[in-house]
Amino acid sequence: MIDLKHLDWYDDARCRGMKTSIFFPETSVGVSTAGIYDEAIKVCKLCPVADKCLAYAMECETNDVRRYGVWGGKTPREREYRKYGGTGGGKLIGLAPLQR
Repeated sequence: MIDLKHLDWYDDARCRGMKTSIFFPETSVGVSTAGIYDEAIKVCKLCPVADKCLAYAMECETNDVRRYGVWGGKTPREREYRKYGGTGGGKLIGLAPLQR
């Protein structure tokens, strides 16, 4: 369980008090995950601290930690792309950006 209560921005997070399964859904190998993050992304789009949430995730996630769930409106794949490919024209390593 991830405890965000120590972060000053979490009090203003739109997801505060919501079910964590929306942002961290259970997945199974071999089962399509299309649309699995849609509800979380909708919540994040209206969140006043989404940028701080994303920055927190990007800082905490390292190469040896599996990216999981939606943080700041970004899926694990999108964060991977952002880290290694950048947001504008950087070289993509490993994963393509998620198409919506």
